[in-house]
Order: sequence, then C-alpha cells, then structure tokens
Amino acid sequence: MEAPEKIYLDSYGSGFSHGFHTNKLYDSDVEYIRKDAFIEKACEWLINHNDYICGSTNGIVKYDMKQLVEDFKKYM
Repeated sequence: MEAPEKIYLDSYGSGFSHGFHTNKLYDSDVEYIRKDAFIEKACEWLINHNDYICGSTNGIVKYDMKQLVEDFKKYM
C-alpha cells in the first residue's frame, strides 16, 4: 500500500487533532505532501513549460524568470 500524496491535519478549533485525513475538511487544515510527489509534480511542470524565453543575445538565452517563478508558485 502506497502512502497518499497529500494528508491534512485538522486545525479546526483550539488545536490539532490526533489523526489525519486525505481530504481537506476546513480552510484552516494544514496540508502536507510527500516529498517525492512534490518533486515529481515540480519536474513535470518545468519540463512542460518552456515558453518563458524572452530573447537571446550572442547565443545566450534570456528567460522571464519573474513570470516563470510566479506561474510555478501558482501551479504548486
């Protein structure tokens, strides 16, 4: 059996519950994600989004890193 990609700790009320769940129940729940799932998702996005080139000079490619980082944060 494989661990779930995400788990949530219930932070509703005065503290955390003693267990976890795989669905978000409250807006205040704390989300945890498996490290390998996070890395896989990040790599997938980076491989599929190479449209941030904004020019080149003398063979050096320039990227719109600010926009790339903002879009990456939204995706993650």
